[in-house]
Amino acid sequence: MNIEDQLREALKREPAPADFKRKVMQAVPANRNLSSFWWKRRISLVVAAAAALAAIIPAVVVEQRHRRGMEAREQLLRALQVTNATLRHTKEMIHKHTRRS
Repeated sequence: MNIEDQLREALKREPAPADFKRKVMQAVPANRNLSSFWWKRRISLVVAAAAALAAIIPAVVVEQRHRRGMEAREQLLRALQVTNATLRHTKEMIHKHTRRS
């Protein structure tokens, strides 16, 4: 007997025993309600989605605040540059008019 024959013999189809269905049904708890199983699964999916949102939303809020803070910083630096230039110009004008007097 070669290996192919051994494989065919080992993998040949055999009918299920007559009491197979009964044994399987006995193994499943009688009070198991499949509709409640689906509800529990839906609830757990909703809880998982809520947990994911609870983790994502604060990160998005922090990122937006950081971005707004950086924009405010840039505006402040630009305002300080303008103020510095204006003060420098004013100082030059004061010195210029003070020397002539």
